[in-house]
Amino acid sequence: MFDIGRIFFMQKTMKKVLADARELSVDDKEILIHELLSELDSTPAAEIDRLRMELVSRRHRDLMEGRVKSIPSQESDARIRARLNEVK
Repeated sequence: MFDIGRIFFMQKTMKKVLADARELSVDDKEILIHELLSELDSTPAAEIDRLRMELVSRRHRDLMEGRVKSIPSQESDARIRARLNEVK
């Protein structure tokens, strides 16, 4: 049996989640997507690998074409740790 109140709440919550996600930076969106995909048992490993390769290829292309600049790995690691600590 469907609980109309629960369905309405879920729709409202989903709209809020989507609105919040749209405000994230590209990097944070990628982290969010990775986290959500890793929770889905139904996502084939091959699909996750394909998406990861698309991301790596795009980032490499951006670097080589000068759209982004590299930073030292220590700074990158510190930024990632800070973001992960914000999520907790």
